[in-house]
Amino acid sequence: QPRSRGLGDVYKRQFLDHVFFFFFDINLSVQENQFASAHFDGVIRLWSVRSGDLVHEIKGAHDDQVSCVRFTPDEKYIVSTGK
Repeated sequence: QPRSRGLGDVYKRQFLDHVFFFFFDINLSVQENQFASAHFDGVIRLWSVRSGDLVHEIKGAHDDQVSCVRFTPDEKYIVSTGK
């Protein structure tokens, strides 16, 4: 049976290919078309749920690790916490 491609499948494809991108947190957008990941290297990465591709990196979001990342309900902003 065909099954839908879930966030876990995207994780396996992208994150296992890039194991150096250790992350603390991920958050799925309200429209479920992208997700954001919070990383140890201070970068927030945006991923396409559909393709599993890295869409954008927000470098310098924090001087150190990003511990939490969330989309605002209107998806205009990404809110993050970290060091």
